Amino acid sequence: MKKMILAAAIALTTAATPAFAQSSTGTLTVAGNVAAFCDITVTQKATALGDLKHNSSMQAIIADYNTHCNSPNGFKVVPTSTNNFQLKSSATFSTPIAYDLTSYAGPQGESQFDDAGFIHNADSAIAAASSSAQGNNNFMRIATKPVTGALYAGDYSDTITVTITAM
Repeated sequence: MKKMILAAAIALTTAATPAFAQSSTGTLTVAGNVAAFCDITVTQKATALGDLKHNSSMQAIIADYNTHCNSPNGFKVVPTSTNNFQLKSSATFSTPIAYDLTSYAGPQGESQFDDAGFIHNADSAIAAASSSAQGNNNFMRIATKPVTGALYAGDYSDTITVTITAM
């Protein structure tokens, strides 16, 4: 009987003792990518500048534009002109009417486009597609320069293309 009790006690002790567990770890790397994007929408406001006069100048807001760009380094908006920023007539001897193009871009205020375009710093290029207000309420203003040469009757025009580029 003693042997049986001793065998039962050993069996109980062995069953109650936990097995020694081995330990192991694993590592996971989770990554994603946000695709770069820059987009500009230009809405023409003034299609005609009105009556252009000899030796005078005029101003008009010609377009609204909205920008969306997620570049962490900002972006630039660059206008180019078919006629080198001059209104031209089909009349053979007519003098072109030069003009300046300025941009009003939200908190940065109004400034002249230069050869580099209008640069928006990273603060204005918030990297969030969900920010639908980003870059809204911008406009372009044209200011013609006085002409001293011959201005013949007819239509004067130019075509402006606006490009947005991440920096």
